[in-house]
Amino acid sequence: MREEEIGRGGMRKESGEIDRACALRQRRLNRRSDNWHSPITSNCITAPPSIPSLSLVRIDRSLDMISSNRLASPRLRTHVHKLQLMQLVSRALYKKKENAQLVFLQGGKDFNLKHLQGALCELLSEGASATAYKFILQSDSTLFVKELKGVELEEAEFHRMVEQIGSFRDDKYVVPPMAYYYSLDKKLLVYKCLPKSSLSVVLHGYPRHTPYHYQRRFSIALSVARALSYIHAAGPTSSHGHINSSNILLTNSYEARVTGHGLATLVGLVPSSHACISGYMAPEVTDLRKFSQKADVYSFGVLLLELLTGKDPTQILLNEGIDLPRWVQSVAQSDWTSKVFDRKWLCYGKVKKIEEMEQLVQLAIDCVAQHPDSRPHIADVADRIEDIMWPGNNREGRLTINIESDASPQSN
Repeated sequence: MREEEIGRGGMRKESGEIDRACALRQRRLNRRSDNWHSPITSNCITAPPSIPSLSLVRIDRSLDMISSNRLASPRLRTHVHKLQLMQLVSRALYKKKENAQLVFLQGGKDFNLKHLQGALCELLSEGASATAYKFILQSDSTLFVKELKGVELEEAEFHRMVEQIGSFRDDKYVVPPMAYYYSLDKKLLVYKCLPKSSLSVVLHGYPRHTPYHYQRRFSIALSVARALSYIHAAGPTSSHGHINSSNILLTNSYEARVTGHGLATLVGLVPSSHACISGYMAPEVTDLRKFSQKADVYSFGVLLLELLTGKDPTQILLNEGIDLPRWVQSVAQSDWTSKVFDRKWLCYGKVKKIEEMEQLVQLAIDCVAQHPDSRPHIADVADRIEDIMWPGNNREGRLTINIESDASPQSN
C-alpha cells in the first residue's frame, strides 16, 4: 500500500512539473506577439521549452511510470499524449548522430523541426497505422502531422514512395504531403492543415462546429467522391487505401479535401480487424497494403453513412459490436427516418428533403455491398450524388454549393 501511495505521489509531482513547464512556455509565446492567440481546447499543449529543463530521460521515466501503473487515474493518463508528443519532437531535434531532418517535396522550406518544437499542438486522432496532430506555428500557419506506425521500409524506398504519393497534387481534390521526416524510430508526414481541420473532429469532436445543413454534408460527400475519382483515374491499381473521416480535411466553406492517400503502402502489416480500421474496411480486405478501388468504394459508403447518421463507425463497432452498415440496415425495417438520420438535423429543423436523404442512404448501401463486383464505380457514385442534389439540372462545373450560414445553436 505504501509503494502505491509513493507511486501516485511521484506521478503527481511529475505531472505538476510538466504542467508548469507547458504553462511557462505558453506565457512566453503570448508575450512574443500581440497577434498570437492560442486555441482553447482540452487537447492543446505546447512542446517542451528546452531539453535541459525537461529532459528526455524524465519524459521517458514519466511515460513508463504512467503506462505501467494500473492505479493511475484517467486524468493522469491524459498526460501520456502530452509526454509522447514532447518525446516525438525532442527526439527528432536531438538525433544528431543520424543527421535526420525534414525533407521537403516540391516547395519552399517555410519551417523546420525547431518551429515544431515551439508550436502549439493538438492531438486529433490515433489509429492503427498513424497518430494525427495539428501544429499551430508562431507564424499562425497550421500543419497536419501524421506519425506513422510500423514502417519497415528503408529510407530510400520510403522517399520514393512518399514522392509517388506527392505526385497527386490537384488541390481541388487532395492535400499532398509537404514534407517528411525519417529516422530509425520516427517517421512523420507533414501536410498543410485546412481551416476546419478534419471531418472527424468537426462531426464528433466539436459539436458547435458540426455542419447542420444537410446540403453541406451532401457537398462534403460529393467532394470526397470526386477526389476518389481523381485518384482512381491514375490507373486500375491506383486507390486511396485508407478513406475515413480523419483523412478528410475541410475548408472554411466545408469543401472537402482528401489526405492520407497511399498511407497503407508505407506502414507495416496492420490487422484489418483492428477497431480503428475495421469500421471502414471492406470485408474482403485482409492486408491494407493490397487494396482495391472497390474497397475504396466500400469505405466511401461507410463515410457517407457517417455523414447521414452522425455516428462514428469505430465507436459503434466498439460499443455495440456491429458495423455501421449493418446497424443502418437493421433499423431500416421499421419507421427508421428518426432513428437513422443525425438527431441534430431533426432537433433543429435542418432536414427539409427527406426523400433526397433516403436516396443517399440507398446509395451508401449499394457502396457497402458484400461482394466487390456489386459495388458501383466511384465516378458513377459521384454522378448519382449530383443527380440527387440537382435533379434534372446540368451538373457540369457544380462541385460545391453556396449555402447560408448553418451555425449550430449557441450553448448557454
